[in-house]
Amino acid sequence: MAQQFVFDCPECDSVVAVGGEIRAEILEHGCVLCEAPASVGDFCRPSETDA
Repeated sequence: MAQQFVFDCPECDSVVAVGGEIRAEILEHGCVLCEAPASVGDFCRPSETDA
């Protein structure tokens, strides 16, 4: 099963569930909506968002 991550853009507040390949693209090119730079800290595992 592919790894899943939740990306929370600090610039536009977009929250998106992505796979590992898309995570790598966002880290390289920035947020897909606002193009703000992204860092590893902007991602978490889906289980980490459950409260």
